[in-house]
Amino acid sequence: MVRRGVRPFSFEEGRVTIVLSTSLDADELSETMEAVLAHPDFTRGRDVIFDVRGSEINPSFAEIKSMLAAIHAVSSEFSGRFAIVVSDMLRYGLARMASSLSSPLGMQMGAFHSLDDAHQWLRDDRSAPPEQS
Repeated sequence: MVRRGVRPFSFEEGRVTIVLSTSLDADELSETMEAVLAHPDFTRGRDVIFDVRGSEINPSFAEIKSMLAAIHAVSSEFSGRFAIVVSDMLRYGLARMASSLSSPLGMQMGAFHSLDDAHQWLRDDRSAPPEQS
């Protein structure tokens, strides 16, 4: 059962995919990340894919920073690599902004137009910076 505020997620091949199909704020993101960590199938060091293709979220700069702070708070439990898959150019630009802001926090974040591209990036050499498409 998914708690109110917790977005759907699934585990596969060393990663967790979180589906964001509606609006989202930093508190909901924190609740979702905590639910992922508390799940019995969770193991440390997983990559994370945020699939926002079904969402119309349009966060402000301050909201992006708040969401990054929520991710950073639990990032040591993950691999440090976070892929954001988007459906359009506006959200791609916002994901690129998040990617730029995540670097000083010690996280690698990439913006992608397809799940295949995100999966490929997560499989590629971990020392390589995210290749933005």
